[in-house]
Amino acid sequence: MSDTPEFSVKPLEEEEKPKRRRAVPRRKTVKKSPLESDLAMARHLDAIYKDENGDMPDMKKIDVKKGGKFFRRVFVFLIMLGLLAAAAWAGFFMMPSAQKPVSDQVTLKITGPEDAELGATTTITITYENNQRVALNNVVLTMRYPEGFMVLASDVPAENPTFTEWQLNSLPARQTGEVIITGKMYGSPDTVMAWRAFLNYRPTNFQSDLQTMATFENKITRSPYTLKLAGPDKIGAGKEANFTATLENAGTEWLNGLTVVPIFPANFRLSSSTPTLTKTAWVITPGTSTQSEIKFSGQFSENADPLAKIKLQVIWTDAAGERHLIAENEFGAELIKNSLSASLAVNGTLTKAASFPGDMLNATIVLKNGSDSDMTKMSVKLKFDAPSYGKVSVLNWADSEEKFNGVIKGTQVSDTVRRGEIVWDGSKIPELKKLVVGKEITWDMQLPVKDTKTADWEAVKEFLATGVVEVTFTDKNNITQTLTSNQIEIIFNSDLKAEVRDEIKTGATGNDEHAISWVITNTLHPLKNVTLSADIYGDVEVKLPATPPAGKLDYDSVAKHLTWTIDEMTVNTDVLALPFTVVLKTKNPTQNVLVSKVRVQALDNVTGEQLNLMADEIGLTQ
Repeated sequence: MSDTPEFSVKPLEEEEKPKRRRAVPRRKTVKKSPLESDLAMARHLDAIYKDENGDMPDMKKIDVKKGGKFFRRVFVFLIMLGLLAAAAWAGFFMMPSAQKPVSDQVTLKITGPEDAELGATTTITITYENNQRVALNNVVLTMRYPEGFMVLASDVPAENPTFTEWQLNSLPARQTGEVIITGKMYGSPDTVMAWRAFLNYRPTNFQSDLQTMATFENKITRSPYTLKLAGPDKIGAGKEANFTATLENAGTEWLNGLTVVPIFPANFRLSSSTPTLTKTAWVITPGTSTQSEIKFSGQFSENADPLAKIKLQVIWTDAAGERHLIAENEFGAELIKNSLSASLAVNGTLTKAASFPGDMLNATIVLKNGSDSDMTKMSVKLKFDAPSYGKVSVLNWADSEEKFNGVIKGTQVSDTVRRGEIVWDGSKIPELKKLVVGKEITWDMQLPVKDTKTADWEAVKEFLATGVVEVTFTDKNNITQTLTSNQIEIIFNSDLKAEVRDEIKTGATGNDEHAISWVITNTLHPLKNVTLSADIYGDVEVKLPATPPAGKLDYDSVAKHLTWTIDEMTVNTDVLALPFTVVLKTKNPTQNVLVSKVRVQALDNVTGEQLNLMADEIGLTQ
């Protein structure tokens, strides 16, 4: 009989649980002897380790595989890393708050007057405070001043002559310091002045630099300068009127670079002034007096505005060339219209005209008697104050044309300006003997401007001329009166000219080919931003040069728009020509124009005026 135990493969059937548990009497536990316990354990182990034949395996031949060392090491490393991180965080949060480098505990503040006076001495204080329990090292204060503030001194020596940096070294715990800066504020009134201060430092318990910033804003709300302007309450049109401008200084010193700029209306003409008006302003010379006075005279012509207005502005130009408005005043008086009106137009304008060497000035004079009585013994004088060279005017009075043959006279006004006059009276124009009520007379005059061949324009220093008509007459009370017309300014720009050339030939394909050239010339002033542009029409092919003679080319093939742009054209480059070809691929019987008129624009670098002219178009002949 075999000792191998037999096992049944039939699954055990679970007995149906009783619906009600019966009480089972507690059995008395019988303690087994040690021998019985060992035998039971042996039988249990045999049942586990015996193979299917009932034999026990040879334990000597069993390999014991050791594994899991790597994972155990990783697990141990992660545990240690977590412990170290926890210790670090605990140390950070357990550190006393006074040892933390909190920037809020270092304060910086700028204080000063919120409303300052122009040119007055101003004091600005920068206060810094260390509220920490540790000292600050490497303390550096830097300042950024508003434009217009001139630093004079500081109570703490600065590191540079511009007073923008202070090396404060160290600042003990719970200590405060300050730097007081003294200077003067300049600028336009009501302009916001922005101040910036920066404090860089390193706490003793920290390994990097920190920074605290402060800002401050104020304004110049007061000026020591007051401008007064006085004149008559009523001013007759064409009558001489006297004005006085007084600039008062309540400060301790005068600014350098002060000017008074007049803003005259178009119907006002300045006759004289003391001091002399320099170009467009009166220059104020600093002195010991508390005021500076300007006296000037002029005439108002008739205007739609019933008031005669003059405005003056006090401008201060700082060392950097910036202009600041520091005072102004406006004068107004009743303008009494005269019974006689006189007006002057040049090239179709009543105020300002643009001209150039070789141009023609077309002047028109209009007189009208709007009174209830005749005016007698009239004399009309047309005056042009124009640039001159060697006491010769740039206006060619000898070749002027007008039908009444007036008397011409010339006078040198200054080294750079010469006045030309032409006078008509009753002997020249019969209506001037007696201009009856309601009568209006008009006549024209053509006055050439000399070109660069007949005048030495290189020696000309002025480029502005003025024109006015002055009328003298006797009224019904036998009183001689004088009135003036509106004044016209004429500015002489450079002699920029443009020409379009077109040469037609038959190409290899039998199509018409237009060899076109845009030619511009300029000899007087250097030009900037020169632009030539035109539209091209029809079924065409446009052939452009690989490299233009100057500037750059831009051709929009969809819009068929060609633009030639030149950044600068100096007087040494007096001629520039752009050649290009337009091939007419298909002829359209209704098409009359191949290339539109060329629009030419440029900026005169001397006068600052924008130049505009048109060059010819290119047509098609069918």
